[in-house]
Amino acid sequence: MAVVNNSYNKLFLIFYFFSLGSFPPIILSLFHASSLAPGLIILSILFFVSLCNYFPNPFRISKKLFIFVHFLFLYMAVQMFIVGLFSFKSFVSIPFLFFIVCVAYMFAMKLKDVDDKSLEFAISQMIIILLVIGFFNIIVPLKIPGYTHSKAVVPFSEPSHYALFSGPMFISYFVLNKTFFARLVVLLSMFLLAALFPNMTMLIYLFITLLLVVRINIWQFLLCVVSILLMINFVLRTPYFIQRVTVTDSNRNLSALVYIQGVQDAYNALSGTYGLGLGLQMLGTQPPSEAAELISAGLGIGGGELNREDGGFLAAKIIAEFGILGVFVVLFFLHSFVKSFFLLRRIIKEGIGHFNIKTVFFNSIIFSFSVEVFVRGYGYFSPGVFMFIVSVLYSKKNNRSKSLFKTFESVSEV
Repeated sequence: MAVVNNSYNKLFLIFYFFSLGSFPPIILSLFHASSLAPGLIILSILFFVSLCNYFPNPFRISKKLFIFVHFLFLYMAVQMFIVGLFSFKSFVSIPFLFFIVCVAYMFAMKLKDVDDKSLEFAISQMIIILLVIGFFNIIVPLKIPGYTHSKAVVPFSEPSHYALFSGPMFISYFVLNKTFFARLVVLLSMFLLAALFPNMTMLIYLFITLLLVVRINIWQFLLCVVSILLMINFVLRTPYFIQRVTVTDSNRNLSALVYIQGVQDAYNALSGTYGLGLGLQMLGTQPPSEAAELISAGLGIGGGELNREDGGFLAAKIIAEFGILGVFVVLFFLHSFVKSFFLLRRIIKEGIGHFNIKTVFFNSIIFSFSVEVFVRGYGYFSPGVFMFIVSVLYSKKNNRSKSLFKTFESVSEV
C-alpha cells in the first residue's frame, strides 16, 4: 500500500500515542485494577479492530518463529516440571501477551504506510500535549475520584507513569530537532518536571539524553558538563532524591528497597531453580528476600508486599522468571541499546542524512527503553513494552541488509 500524507495519519498517530500512554493508567485508577494490564488489553482490542487490514498471514510465519515459539513452550514446561510452581495467572497471560504482540505487529505494519512528515508532526504535537499535562498538574493539583496517588499526573496515575511514557517522546524530539534552542528547551523542560514533581525517573531520562550529546562539539560539550554538574548538585541538595538512592538503618526508603528487592529476588530465583527461573508471571511466589521483609516492616502494622510481582524493574522480572534464558534476553537488549545509542549520537552529530524519521523515532524508543529495563518497570503489560515490541518489529521488517536486531530474527515475515 502506498504511503499517503493526509490528516488521517496525523490524527491516527496522535490518538494512538496519547491513548497508549493514558488509557491503561486511567483504567488502573478509576477501576482500582492491580496493574496496567487490563487497560492495555482493552486498548489492544480497540487497536486490533482499527488495524484488521494489517493482521499477519498465518501461512507466512517464518520457520524460525515456529521453532522459537515451540522452544519457549518447551522451556516453560520444563520449568513447571522441575521447579514445581503453577499459577493460573501464568497461563492466562500467555494468550494475552501473544495477542498484544500481534497488535504491535499490526501497528508496525501500519507505520509503513505513514509518511515521515505525519510522524514528525504527531511527535511534536505529543510533546506539547505532554508538557501541558505535566506543568498543569504541577500548577493545579487535580483531585479526581480513583486517583489515589498523592501526586497523580492526571490522566496518568502517578509521576513515574507520566515519565516512562513521556521520556521516550522527549528523547525522540530532542534527536529530531536540529536547533540548539529547541534541544535546550527539551532539556530544561525535563529538568523542571523532574524537580517540581519531584521524580527520579524523569531525572534519569534527562541524564541519558545528555549522554547523547557528550563530546559532539565544544558548545554542546560545555552544556552537557554544566548540566550534569548542576544535576549532581541538585540531587545532593534535595532530600527526595537522596532518599531514593541510599538505604541506611535510619533511612529505609521504599523506592530504594524495592530496587534492592528486585535484585535479590532475581538472584534467589536463579540460584533456587538451577538457573531455569520461576516461570512466566511467577515472580513474587518465592519466599520474600531480606529487602522484602524490610519493606513489609516499613509498611506498618501487618506489613505487606510492594512490587514483588513486577520486580521493580523489568530486567529483574525477566531474569527471575526465565533464568539463564532471561539473562541472554537482557544481554540481547544491551546489544540493541548500544547500537541505538551510537546511531542516535551519529544522527545528532551529522544530521539525519539518509536515515528517515521512523528510524530515528524507533531507535529513540529502543534507547530510552533502558530506563524501564534497568531502573523502573511495570512488568510485561506496559505502554513502554508495547512500543518496544513495535520498534523491534518495524526495525526487523525495514532493515533488510543490516538489522538492528539479528537476535530477533524469529519474528514473523510479511
